[in-house]
Amino acid sequence: MMMTRSEIHNRFVERFAVGIKTPCLPEALKQVEKALNTRFPQSFIRFATCYGAVHTPGIQDLVTVGDPDHSPEGLHHDVLEFFSANDMLKTTEAYRSAGMDDALVVVASDCMGNVFGFRIIAGTERPDDAPVHVFDHGQGRISAVAPSFDGWLKSFVDLKQPDASANGM
Repeated sequence: MMMTRSEIHNRFVERFAVGIKTPCLPEALKQVEKALNTRFPQSFIRFATCYGAVHTPGIQDLVTVGDPDHSPEGLHHDVLEFFSANDMLKTTEAYRSAGMDDALVVVASDCMGNVFGFRIIAGTERPDDAPVHVFDHGQGRISAVAPSFDGWLKSFVDLKQPDASANGM
């Protein structure tokens, strides 16, 4: 059975978010869009206005299964934190000044300082969803990590808990 957008977002947050969830105000997201000349996809707007800046440290262990050289199910990056609207703007500007391509608008980071975001979406039409990209600061390049924001979150929701007996526990 296919999950709805709300179900994907809810399950992601229920499973991984710790601490206080601070939703972004729609007006704050509009200010980021204006400052960076972009349009966030509706999928991200919904997540950000419902949950906002969430901290998700538990994903790292699932992605690496305790071994940083091993990534299950095609995932190569964890996501540690989603940014507030203000931090999206500040982090995007900081990474751009350090050499990141201006085409990426940053919305989250992993445990290694790599950042995730969307390529600039110009125009007046807001897309329903959009591909998620990562800027790998070690390699100095941007690459796609998922064909959609909802699909990216679902890839984490679908991760299996590691079998403790397989790790010798």
